[in-house]
Amino acid sequence: MTDETTTIEQPADETTEATAEATNGFLSADDILGADDQEFAIVEAWGGRVRIKTLEGHELGRIQVLYQARKGNVPDFRERIVAATACDAEGNLIFKPAQLKLLGKKSAAEIGKVYDAACRLNGLSDEDKAELEGN
Repeated sequence: MTDETTTIEQPADETTEATAEATNGFLSADDILGADDQEFAIVEAWGGRVRIKTLEGHELGRIQVLYQARKGNVPDFRERIVAATACDAEGNLIFKPAQLKLLGKKSAAEIGKVYDAACRLNGLSDEDKAELEGN
């Protein structure tokens, strides 16, 4: 589900699809590990376009560990998701860890646009978001 400010870019992985067809739809570990499963979305925010990416499993895991270690007290959770997903054309993150505090001083509405799109792209449900936000 996208809104008028989000465009999803999905990779075409014909190799994995062909392999799955040849094995009655079941993928091997090599198929999964070799799949190009990175997706991107473009979000209109801050008067321009922001490209976001799907989180890798370990990236989401780091955020979840932080949440658990702080017992749900992660006031900059939205900014962390934005910083962990906003990327350049090659998929490299555009924010450095030292910029997290500065990002938190930007418009909550604009952060919200990117955060909401990043959550949709990464399959985070409203329940997941509420838990991770400490609500």
